[in-house]
Amino acid sequence: MVELAGPRLQRLMHAVDGPGRSVWLLILLLAVAEFGLPRHAGPNAFLMLDTLHILLLGLVGVSVTAAVFTRPLAIFQEHGTDLLLFAAALTVLGFGDVRAAGMLAVLRFCLRGAVNFSRTANGAALLNRLLSRPALALTASFGALIGAGTILLMAPSATVAHTVDSPLTALFTATSATCVTGLSVVDVGTHYTRFGQWVILGLMQAGGLGIITLTSALSLMLQRGLSKRMQHAAEELMETETLEELRTLLVGVVALTLLLEMAGTAALFPCLLTAPDGTPLADSDRLFHAAFHAVSAWCNAGFSLYPDSLARYVTHLPVNAVVMTLIILGGIGATVLMELVSGRWLAHGPRMAWDFLSLHTKLAITTSTVLVVVGAACFALFERTHSMRGLSAPGWLLASLFQSVGMRTAGFATIDLAGLAPPTVLVSMALMFIGGSSGGTAGGIKTTTVAVIAVAVRTTIRGRQELEVFGRSIRATQVYRALMVVGLSGALLSSLMVVLLLLEPDLPAFALMFEAVSAFSTTGHSLGLTPQLSSAGRLLVAALMFIGRVGPFTLALAVGSSSRSADINYPTGRVIVG
Repeated sequence: MVELAGPRLQRLMHAVDGPGRSVWLLILLLAVAEFGLPRHAGPNAFLMLDTLHILLLGLVGVSVTAAVFTRPLAIFQEHGTDLLLFAAALTVLGFGDVRAAGMLAVLRFCLRGAVNFSRTANGAALLNRLLSRPALALTASFGALIGAGTILLMAPSATVAHTVDSPLTALFTATSATCVTGLSVVDVGTHYTRFGQWVILGLMQAGGLGIITLTSALSLMLQRGLSKRMQHAAEELMETETLEELRTLLVGVVALTLLLEMAGTAALFPCLLTAPDGTPLADSDRLFHAAFHAVSAWCNAGFSLYPDSLARYVTHLPVNAVVMTLIILGGIGATVLMELVSGRWLAHGPRMAWDFLSLHTKLAITTSTVLVVVGAACFALFERTHSMRGLSAPGWLLASLFQSVGMRTAGFATIDLAGLAPPTVLVSMALMFIGGSSGGTAGGIKTTTVAVIAVAVRTTIRGRQELEVFGRSIRATQVYRALMVVGLSGALLSSLMVVLLLLEPDLPAFALMFEAVSAFSTTGHSLGLTPQLSSAGRLLVAALMFIGRVGPFTLALAVGSSSRSADINYPTGRVIVG
């Protein structure tokens, strides 16, 4: 028996790591049971379903355990993903959600199957074809994530009604979560079960880090002999210059994300005491609520388990402070965060610290600060007698600051936005369109884009030729790129906004325009129209969220042909402007 144990264990490991046909049949059986069980099935049927989830998770555990004992020194290099997913599954299982843990096991097998397929001749050809267009691969990855999320949210176990959810509702929610927007046609806190809420949390986390992690992964794969053009494209998407910089950025941002989200969860845990209906929460439910809102704030997603977003905490200083901090740090950009955390800029003393920050960091911090201050002043001025009437002076100022921070792609609100005054709506649309900073979890055309254009305007007004700010010059190509981003974004948004107005003739035009800007900038704010949208309107808003998250520039790279420098230089012509 001892001699047979080795070959049997090896065959089991091969079937699990393959994964083999038996594992795929088990996953197929799980899918059939998940979608096929009737709403009023007996407890034995659901026990069988939970058993299948535990069995799949156990297979992953066996694989990880065997890897630890057979090749302990290479465990993180060869089975790092398995360890991460298995640890996440055990954490979710600790919350009592067997199905969410089982789905993480399914995700592990799907990822392992995809990796093994990429090593075949057909898989390698497909992978090289995608990697030759990094932006297309990035766009396809977001689409695949939305598709997987849609299927999971359609599962009966994802909804409180325990029925197969509407495909359009599931698609809209999955797109909103993946694109870290926050718009929803249903109340997330009451429509979805804990399993469905885990799916939304996972989509927010993957979508928030998607541009960073996916692009960095593509760049790291360039070390296998792929072309310099692909490396250049990936570095353009990540705004970095070397592979080593990409690797450092990836590891640092993921670690910083997990650390700050855990800190946010710990800070929110003693504050979120009640469920959406006002009943007290158990400790495990409070911990989930805190984690959900911390991840949502860091990813600038704006999803809340409360039907009024965070309006019940309008004057609660700790909740406001924690959420605003996570929103700002998540939206400021990976490059800025990593530079600030490194501390090298402090080596020359507090007085000289600002001078030793990079130009990008200075522009991102300065522009973000100006937008927050101007936005808060506008909210305080315009909303004192509208949506904020009845608040004390400290509450009014806190609410104004929170709305200004949250309006720039975060999606959280502590007041009823449907009662905003028209001037505030216009200011809010401008803040949403600008959004956060490059490389962060926020959307919009980015603060640094606006800053570059502002510097160009200032230079033109002064009659100078060279663009200069903070003692540094800006290349003209950066101005062209900024203008392209603004022009393409404005053209796409305006065109789709007109289509939305045509599709929804019975809804207020002003509110529809606000909805379109909110979706395109992945903000998630609404004046109360999202549940009233028709099926066509919901599909269009979902498309706006997708385009806004992936980015007009990335989409242009994905669908456009590679550019070549001109072989001929033409004579300069004179054009009268203005």
